Amino acid sequence: MRKYKKRLLSLVLAIVLCLGLLPGTALAEDVDLSGMGDKFAQDTEEAVTWPIYQDMKNWNLLTNDEGRKYFQDGGWDYVLYPEFYDDVFLHGTLKDPYDTGVDIPRGATEVYADYYWMLTQYLDARINLVDNPDDVATVFDYLTMPFRYYLATSGYAKRVYTDEYGQEEAMYSKGDDHFVILSHQKAQKVRNESGVVYVVHFKSKLPEATTTHTFSGEKPSSWAQNQVGLAIEAGIVPQSLQSRYTDTATRADFCALVVTLLEKYLGMTLPAEETFSDTDDINVRKAATIGIVQGTGNGTFNPDAPLTREQAATMLERAYRASLRYLQGGGTSTFADSASVSSWAADAVAKMENSGIMTGVGSNQFKPQDPYSREQSIITMLRLDRLMNPTEGKPNFPEPEPTEVDAMSLAEISLDYIYSRLKVPSSMDVLYIRHGYYDRTGQSDAILSTRDEYYAVSIMLKAMNSLGGMTTDTYVFLFDLTTGKTYYDLGHMAEENADYGWGAAKINWLEVETEMIGLGAGAWLNEFTREEVDQLVQQVVEKHAN
Repeated sequence: MRKYKKRLLSLVLAIVLCLGLLPGTALAEDVDLSGMGDKFAQDTEEAVTWPIYQDMKNWNLLTNDEGRKYFQDGGWDYVLYPEFYDDVFLHGTLKDPYDTGVDIPRGATEVYADYYWMLTQYLDARINLVDNPDDVATVFDYLTMPFRYYLATSGYAKRVYTDEYGQEEAMYSKGDDHFVILSHQKAQKVRNESGVVYVVHFKSKLPEATTTHTFSGEKPSSWAQNQVGLAIEAGIVPQSLQSRYTDTATRADFCALVVTLLEKYLGMTLPAEETFSDTDDINVRKAATIGIVQGTGNGTFNPDAPLTREQAATMLERAYRASLRYLQGGGTSTFADSASVSSWAADAVAKMENSGIMTGVGSNQFKPQDPYSREQSIITMLRLDRLMNPTEGKPNFPEPEPTEVDAMSLAEISLDYIYSRLKVPSSMDVLYIRHGYYDRTGQSDAILSTRDEYYAVSIMLKAMNSLGGMTTDTYVFLFDLTTGKTYYDLGHMAEENADYGWGAAKINWLEVETEMIGLGAGAWLNEFTREEVDQLVQQVVEKHAN
């Protein structure tokens, strides 16, 4: 049996282990907690409470011999001390989640950044974590472990990459739902104090990876081909199961899949000590040895028996448990036919639903006794693989479809604004009207957002000034499609604000002015035809004539 080492997750005890300065399981007596809630409230205002904080005391935790709750991960026991829940752990929401520096994709929704504030700054002054990067990293590992564990056991696949400080940043995704845990160096950059954990949330469509596998013989169903191909490329589908994809999987088939996945994850060959009188299948013996499957009585296994959906759910839950983690959820699922799930499978089905490893078959039905096909088995094994093995590299979020606009209407609004302010409107001679979507990524966000979606209209015209001379000028209008705000004649507005501004404000408006000069020229924008320009001019003139 593997020996499980024990580590302590409590921040206080983590520091005890690192520095040996504080007593056993309690907070230092001289820690002053008074006023802590007030300080926290000033920073958070109305916090969006992420469910992890609410659910932490309801995790599927184990209980050790001392009566303390703990969870297992990667062969280690993490003990949660009461102080972690109450005194060391406070929660709030950053007002602008983009301040964290996380690369949040354009068009993301439900964007917020929760932070969890620990008591490092309230502990003995001799403990200076900021001045010792090694200790900061160690403590930060303890602090982020519950978040990483919770997400990994709630069906969120992990992706890791390096942030701008050379530290590992982790993103956890389940469908379109994403959480990013900042590195300790990035977290301290946002908030200059140790012991702050930032977890950024957003929703955005993450496209499915595309397989390059070519099926030489029988193919899976059209809806399953891509994921089955990805599973084969991941090395978790034995050759014996790369055919007859639509057939019902047998108990032995599923054992082969589970063993292939676990041996890849653990990097070792599983023992095959269990024996049965009706099969000598090595994968069956391995799966039975580690408790994934059980016999059918009298020393038999019945390897060719068809696999049902509830049997698959039970084996998948045990397979994940073999990675020394325990899926969140349990009890009774929310499927409409949950009452028909066998009692021995109910907990596993609920966990499969919560994690997203298995889903319903339509109309919120699970159909627990229905057969489970080979291709369904392979796809759920791929989902399990993604929970157990992180993906490398930043995700490639697609650009959202642009908001549909009526360019003629926006141009008319712009031209009408100009016409109504000319000294001699009748002298107006429009040279061109250009228009198009405008991406401000990389520009300054001091005045205009770099995250909003914009549509620009640029108009060049000649008109008579107050002295009777004809002058040429360019006007730029920016329509914020995200907020609905319109910036009228933004170039001249920026010029005026820059003239009368000072300090940082002057510099910010000068940057906008320069940007608008470039946008006014806007050769990359679309240009209305002469006929369309004449039509717009006629509409504006007739409007004012009436």
